[in-house]
Amino acid sequence: MTFGAYSADMTYDDLVDHFGGESKAATAIGYDRQRVHAWKGRPRIPTDAQIAYEIATGGALRADVPAEFRASDQAAA
Repeated sequence: MTFGAYSADMTYDDLVDHFGGESKAATAIGYDRQRVHAWKGRPRIPTDAQIAYEIATGGALRADVPAEFRASDQAAA
C-alpha cells in the first residue's frame, strides 16, 4: 500500500481486499489459493509475489522495493 512517498509492505489483507478473495488473488498471478492463504497473519508477502501483484494490478498495489530498483523512479530523478 502506498502513502505518498512512503511505501508500506503489501499485506495479505491488501490482496484479499483488492481482488475480492484468496482464490481471485491467487489466480491473478498464477498461484494456487493455498499459497496465498499461507501469507495470512504474516507481516508481509514475499517480494517476488509483491512485484507480480504490482504488475498484475497496474500499480494499484505497490511492491515494497527500494527506489533504486524501480526504473521509472530512476528516470524521474
